[in-house]
Amino acid sequence: MVDYHIHSDYSTDSYEKLENILISAINKNLDEIMLTDHFEFDGKGGLIPGSYPFDEYIKIFDFYKEKYRGKINLKLGIELGVEPHVKLPAEKLLSRANFEYIIGSSHNVDKKELYYQDYFVGKDKYTAYLGYFKEVLENIKLFDEISVYGHFDYIARYGIYEDNSVYYHEFKEIIDEIILEIISRGKGFEVNVSGYKY
Repeated sequence: MVDYHIHSDYSTDSYEKLENILISAINKNLDEIMLTDHFEFDGKGGLIPGSYPFDEYIKIFDFYKEKYRGKINLKLGIELGVEPHVKLPAEKLLSRANFEYIIGSSHNVDKKELYYQDYFVGKDKYTAYLGYFKEVLENIKLFDEISVYGHFDYIARYGIYEDNSVYYHEFKEIIDEIILEIISRGKGFEVNVSGYKY
């Protein structure tokens, strides 16, 4: 068994130490885990506050990979916040390490972080969601480095509408275009069930 979407305390959304994660994974009889801590850029392509010190991060990863060798296979991945304006800084970041797995995720649209919900202000649900899917499609075309596209329904997590669910029939054309683009590039969609929680 494997888990390819794990965040340590180097991600802004996790407080768990990498060693604790490894011990827990071993106790659950996982064979392999992929560390995919978040790396995000701001609206100008710079690092967001709280981004991890990269060189230190790689040293710690290498230390624990070796420490637990033979008990579990620890692999180096990343969850990269992709947006059209961060293509060049993202390429520079990805060239600094041998990432084995890259989750490309749209956490922001029009340079606005969905978590804070200001993207939705003044937009009806259809307009907001269509804008999100259009940017997802653009990102897929721009970021050929990714392995999979992360939590495709992320927009539904932070919507401000009575029903935040994504319904295929409402966005069929753009969703089909996204799926065909993913297939044509030999990429995949991450299987992420966190949507059930939200």
